[in-house]
Amino acid sequence: MWLEYALNRDREYVSITEVPRGRSDLYCPYCQGELIAKKGKIKAHHFAHAGDTCNYVKNA
Repeated sequence: MWLEYALNRDREYVSITEVPRGRSDLYCPYCQGELIAKKGKIKAHHFAHAGDTCNYVKNA
């Protein structure tokens, strides 16, 4: 599953379209893990976990 939304420090949802690529101060809405904005030319733009992917996303 591709994460298209992340949470900011105020627990508001932020779309992948609103942020630049790379590390951010955004978090996974399921596990609160740190996310990286992936915005390449081939795959759909999405957030990825900076560390291990949480079980919710991995199993979705």
